[in-house]
Amino acid sequence: MKHLVPTAVSSALWPAGGTLLCAEAGGYLMPLLLGPMAATYAIGEAAAGGVLAVQLGAFAVAAIALAPRLGALSPRRGALLALLLIVAGNLLSASQPVVWSLVCGRVLAGLGEGMAAAVAAAAIARKADPDRAFARVFIAVVLMTLAIFLLLPGLVAGQDARLLFLGAACVPMLAIPAALALPDRVEVQTPAAARVRGPYSVRALQICAAITLYSVSANSYWVYVERIATGIGMSPEAFGKAFAIGVICALAGPVAAERLGTRWGRVPPLTVGCVLLAIGGWLSTHATTPLLLTVGVTVSSAALLFGTPYLLGLAAMVDPSGRVAGAGRGFNNVGSAIAPALAAGILGATGAYTSIGWISVAAAAGALALVLLSARRAPQAAG
Repeated sequence: MKHLVPTAVSSALWPAGGTLLCAEAGGYLMPLLLGPMAATYAIGEAAAGGVLAVQLGAFAVAAIALAPRLGALSPRRGALLALLLIVAGNLLSASQPVVWSLVCGRVLAGLGEGMAAAVAAAAIARKADPDRAFARVFIAVVLMTLAIFLLLPGLVAGQDARLLFLGAACVPMLAIPAALALPDRVEVQTPAAARVRGPYSVRALQICAAITLYSVSANSYWVYVERIATGIGMSPEAFGKAFAIGVICALAGPVAAERLGTRWGRVPPLTVGCVLLAIGGWLSTHATTPLLLTVGVTVSSAALLFGTPYLLGLAAMVDPSGRVAGAGRGFNNVGSAIAPALAAGILGATGAYTSIGWISVAAAAGALALVLLSARRAPQAAG
């Protein structure tokens, strides 16, 4: 069966990739903002974490809510509106050191980031080879993460959070050329025999649920990884080096996905990704030596970035207009929000970090089951 075929899509990847990088940057900056926010707004670290969780929630809501319109929405206009919302949110957060402006600003920024991520993911999904396109963008995401954690911690330490938000307001301005380079309209051919019923069909929901579980598996232990490291005798410096090694080695994930593509279909690499993700999560929570923890974090990070392009590629095959892929970025954040809550509940019941590892295993198994079920319903779209 044929699918929707994009007919007016920019051949260059950089406009969508640059927009997606801007959308994802806010999440990677959060660990550096937590302390300054708590000090500047006098709200405590727990409350500051709650505000950032609200921002992640707004991201998810915006991406999922926008998904049904991505087949008709102008990518250029959608991206520009999203970037303006991010700028407005950061400026509002920086306007005065009061809690209401902080919360409202983070909500606006989260909504803008979610919109930008959905528009960019939909544009990438319309590429002729979406799996490789997503893999290339995630290589750039890893490099951006390295730059953030290597260059910024020393610069932002002890700074007023309002100054940091002013700096964050400048980031979307760098992405404006990318947004302007996106096509103004999306035209797709829809053969009568190949109508896609929308971003929330059964198969689409299966893939979005798989993306959510994949994110849960990768993030279930992440909040507690520093405590696990301390428990096995690692100093903060040693843990920082282990984290840097893990992030650098995580480049192997999207690089492997880009080189492999879909020559073996999508199910085999997704099976490998789910298995490695489960192994990485289990090993990280059961590690008894710094070496084992480093290996676990590395395997988990690489597996996340190896499997995600294929999940989004599968979403692109289900709906080549990009609506399911756009929603997928929102469901990824849903998983990121669910994971620490599940981990906290398990930890409260058992008191052992090792029990969290089984969340990672179970979530990865659930994601794989949904992928296999989706492939069985329409093998030609999954392969």
